[in-house]
Amino acid sequence: MTEPTPAPRRTAGAEQADLMASRYGSAPRSRRLLALGAVAVVAAVLLAWVLWAAWRQSTGTVDGSVSAFDIIGPHRIDVTLEIRRPAHTAVRCTLQAEATDHSVVGQTVVSLSSAGSSDVTVRTSIRTEREATTAVVSDCR
Repeated sequence: MTEPTPAPRRTAGAEQADLMASRYGSAPRSRRLLALGAVAVVAAVLLAWVLWAAWRQSTGTVDGSVSAFDIIGPHRIDVTLEIRRPAHTAVRCTLQAEATDHSVVGQTVVSLSSAGSSDVTVRTSIRTEREATTAVVSDCR
């Protein structure tokens, strides 16, 4: 007489997985595929945004900064502005003079045509209502 072959032994993890599936049910395959697809779409959108942001930051930006200023008197400040821009780009920068309490006491706009080099240094004056202590670029585009 032949002895019956013993059933293969199941591991504790497999038994526990079967117990959990019988107790709570298992997610259908379509639900898992849908969740995996949703994660893939979100990852693709996030990757596309990161690539777009990196490209946008590396090309076509206009930057202006105050490199020097001289307080001429209580109603005038002379400012040296450094502008970096892509070639053949018109630029409009707004400069503000600020008092010790950080309130704006004067403002002027510097406009550059698209002609000229990409890095430009401009010297301009800002008329102020009272004495200024600094000058800042509030906007440059």
